[in-house]
Amino acid sequence: MDIYYAFSDESGLYEVKPSNRFLKNHPYYVRATVLFKVDEYADYQKHVHELNMRFGIPPYEEIKWSDIWSKERKQPRNDFVATLPPDVPRTYIASVFELAKSADSVKLILTCTKNGSNIANNDTMFRFHLQEAFQRVNSELENNGFATFIIDELPNQIADQAKTVSHWLIDKGDIVKYTSLYSGILFEKSNLSAGIQLADYIAGIFNSFLKSIDSNTGNYQYAKQLFCSFIKPRLRRSKDGRIMGYGIREVTRDYQLRRKIWEAM
Repeated sequence: MDIYYAFSDESGLYEVKPSNRFLKNHPYYVRATVLFKVDEYADYQKHVHELNMRFGIPPYEEIKWSDIWSKERKQPRNDFVATLPPDVPRTYIASVFELAKSADSVKLILTCTKNGSNIANNDTMFRFHLQEAFQRVNSELENNGFATFIIDELPNQIADQAKTVSHWLIDKGDIVKYTSLYSGILFEKSNLSAGIQLADYIAGIFNSFLKSIDSNTGNYQYAKQLFCSFIKPRLRRSKDGRIMGYGIREVTRDYQLRRKIWEAM
């Protein structure tokens, strides 16, 4: 039996009744899950550490997807990001994806919600996205593997609720009997995890890709390039090659959004 990590992170925000200003800034809420065989992840983690040394990234620091835009808008996230040359975030992230390409086991699962189209509260929407990821990872590994979910650290109260809900869901099951998942989720700080950082990049890129569907500008060209070159080839597929519903899933089901994503790819 093969052992996997499933690193998962989110991008964007969700609100039940978003204002027009909120919708302008956060039209989508997405979650990316990166399925990574443990032995390949060990090599990947080592190579990312070496990459960080080459780029002069200190321990406990990280380059996030949002740092590209914070640099360009002259609103850096922290002092470390402020010291980076303008081209470093893009160059570094492209280098990370080159390292990830060497891991044959990597498969991606993306879930997305179009804000303004759902009535679920924030906690429920969080659970829906995790549940969709759980189901697809379990189906991917059924009878052949076992995975532990690791997600970006959350505030203590929210994390405790997420742990309880996840354990209950995996232990009890829903339409799926979870035989291939650790019965719960683990948390890690993104600056300490190469896997969470990769999930952050993928979630951010997918969010930008979705925004590009509604935009006539070229603001999202870099994200679209990375989506096509790395993300799309690694998306989970059905046995007959379908992506929508397998590697990309709308939460809740939205056939109009599904069609728009497929046409944009």
